[in-house]
Amino acid sequence: MGTVFGGLMARAFWTLGIPLNPLSPSQTSLAMARSRCSAREIKRFRETPVHAAVEGFLRAAAETHGPAEGPEPAVDVVVDTPAKIHRAKGVRCLCSTLDPPAGSLAEVGGCEAVCSLTPAQHFVVRARDLDPVGCCLLAMELCGTYLLRPDLPAGFATLPEPLVSVVDLARQTGRNRGMPGARRALEALTHTCDGSASPMETAVVLLLVLPPELGGHGLPLPRLNEEVPISSASSRLLGGTRTVRPDILWPDAGLDLEYDSRSFHTQHDADRDRARRSALQTAGIEPLSLTPQIVGNAAAFDEVARLVARRLSMAAETPDPQAQAQLRQRLLGTHPVW
Repeated sequence: MGTVFGGLMARAFWTLGIPLNPLSPSQTSLAMARSRCSAREIKRFRETPVHAAVEGFLRAAAETHGPAEGPEPAVDVVVDTPAKIHRAKGVRCLCSTLDPPAGSLAEVGGCEAVCSLTPAQHFVVRARDLDPVGCCLLAMELCGTYLLRPDLPAGFATLPEPLVSVVDLARQTGRNRGMPGARRALEALTHTCDGSASPMETAVVLLLVLPPELGGHGLPLPRLNEEVPISSASSRLLGGTRTVRPDILWPDAGLDLEYDSRSFHTQHDADRDRARRSALQTAGIEPLSLTPQIVGNAAAFDEVARLVARRLSMAAETPDPQAQAQLRQRLLGTHPVW
């Protein structure tokens, strides 16, 4: 017997760095054949050190989930036939009769016969329950260098590298073509870009690029935090580094939106910001500062969107007012942990 976890438990594994070993297609099929959703299997797992390591994350995710964010995040167990579905407290059982494609599962280190959905497969499975904006939020997070951490004061933690890329998610979604929600997942990826460094950066991007009917401005996707080479003179100003990473860049327009969340600047901060702006300008990029006050003011942010549209030589699209208000409330609040 065994267990294949999805949902919040799978997220806890790869968010907290629990060792995961990808399974081959044949190993994946065997793991699904062995998976059971039963109180006995869940009890056995809850007695392991791995469960003790993720318990705080699971509790915090449930406690911070607001009623407006939809159903409470669930610990999912995935099985391959309805006959394996049994009630277990605190667990939702998902049945998928489709053959799991490559890249779907990973073995959880330190637990016998326990597997997890991979981040890419988690995205496809969750798309069945999420709306278009929710799919975009999840995709931007998985393809970014942060993960939501309701158990931390900041609410998120940074990563050295993204878990997956947009290409990875598109490939995995294509492998699950017959799964409910796959079409919604693919549509969300047309509004997703790699490299977001924070939940606020994700919010700014989605406010700009989502179509007007969803409350966005319909702008083209930018490039996020990609390296741009700079001159030797600029390099000396920045301590010898030969590249700079614009936050939100439209290369064709030479325009970069720089989000600054700091409420207080030391002299060192100011000097570093001036050197960075000089380096960007020398590279042919105009940096435009975004503050929490600008992002939080709908009219001021609309002006920023119109400026970007002009620089891209395109007509600015006007978001649906009601959809925009709902989108802003959703994106500028605490992002749900899915």
